[in-house]
Amino acid sequence: MRLKRLNSLIVRSYIGPFVTTFCIAMFFLMMQFLWKYMDDLMGKGLEFGIIAELMFYASASLVPMALPLAILFSSIMTFGNLGENSELTAMKAAGISLMRVMKPLTAAMLIIGLGAFFFSNNLWPVAHFKMRVLISDISNAKPTLNIKEGVFYNDLPNFSIRIKNKDEASKELKDILIYDHSFPPPNYAVDPRDHKRTIRAEKGMMTKSKDGKKLLLDLENGTIYQEMNPSTIENSMHPYQRYSFQKASIAFDISELSFARSEEEEYSNEHMLTIGQLVNVIDSVSKRMERKEDESRSYLQNNLGTARLKDTTHRKQAGEVIPINYFERLADVEKKQHIQGAINRARNAETYLSSNNLITGFDKEYIQRLNVEWHRKFTLSFACIVLFFIGAPLGAIVKKGGLGVPILLSVLLFILYYVLSNSGEQMAKNYIISPFAGMWLSSFILFPLGLFLTYKANTDSKLMDKEAYVKLFKKLFLRK
Repeated sequence: MRLKRLNSLIVRSYIGPFVTTFCIAMFFLMMQFLWKYMDDLMGKGLEFGIIAELMFYASASLVPMALPLAILFSSIMTFGNLGENSELTAMKAAGISLMRVMKPLTAAMLIIGLGAFFFSNNLWPVAHFKMRVLISDISNAKPTLNIKEGVFYNDLPNFSIRIKNKDEASKELKDILIYDHSFPPPNYAVDPRDHKRTIRAEKGMMTKSKDGKKLLLDLENGTIYQEMNPSTIENSMHPYQRYSFQKASIAFDISELSFARSEEEEYSNEHMLTIGQLVNVIDSVSKRMERKEDESRSYLQNNLGTARLKDTTHRKQAGEVIPINYFERLADVEKKQHIQGAINRARNAETYLSSNNLITGFDKEYIQRLNVEWHRKFTLSFACIVLFFIGAPLGAIVKKGGLGVPILLSVLLFILYYVLSNSGEQMAKNYIISPFAGMWLSSFILFPLGLFLTYKANTDSKLMDKEAYVKLFKKLFLRK
């Protein structure tokens, strides 16, 4: 009964720091994400639903970074608090070892690891893929219409607009100058460079059409200046024309300025595959590479391996049958023809093999990425367990709770984990090491560290005791 209460106490003392640190980590990672893509988001006139969708996908894709950090930080904080309040000492005095204290949280880490595996295999790939597609669509969207006073606005197709003053209250534009590069219309059978049209108006108002694809500019009290090249217009006697108007309207096509969703099928979707699907795709691509190699081998044998020239006539000499070289009996013109044919066959073979090698190279790169994604499904779960067995004994050793020492140690260890993980992944994608070694590099390095710290904490090691290191230094270097 007492052990059940102890397990409940330890789990409840861990849940609070874990949830808090996870939320803090997600907040800072989201701030970093927004800062990274601030230029792509600003000035696009995006709806709140689009931004909320992007934030949802981004938060889901950032879980693999926030979860290990939260586990590491909360483990150090929880066991640091237990050590600082002498609760660990009381437990050990009652005959309860550190491993027994860690037992309920170890079971919790196994459950979190299984949840992390399910998330990595089913949820994270979809969220990460949709985030990439949505960011690409937002980046391709043009900024919304924002005409500033005294500055030419050139983002409207075939138009350049300058206004002198703009009334913020009534949205009325004054002293408008428009250079129309779309005149004449596209169906006009004259080179557009032979026409120039300039529009000036005292004032105007801008409104959008109901479907949002047109921008309507209503002008008042203006003049249209139109220059024409008489050499390109038959029977034209008026190379320069001017029109005055009291009211006029111009429609601008702004469909290109609006945000548009693209088809997800246009993007590579290896990130959306589960483990079973990854295995099937790797198997099919590997078989396709084998077929390409067999085709290349057959092509060389059929086109180059049997290209021999021999005469069918023979002569006897000293009881032996010696073939007469057919090529030496040919005329010079025929020799050149045969040589040119051999060169052409060699060039065709080179082109064929280069094309096959290019396709095979793409397949190898694709398989490498697929293998990286396959190993990614497991690394998050294992990293959560490894970082727990680093943070828990480290907190028991330092015996410092709060936000000071735990934050410092967590940040340093997480930076080490992050650098190792990203370096291993990049080396795997660049064929420097295998996908297995690259994706498990951080775990291979940190797992022995976790075992070492767990052993030291379980044996009451003075790992962070300054006096112990001073005594060791004196014993090694100051001995008479």
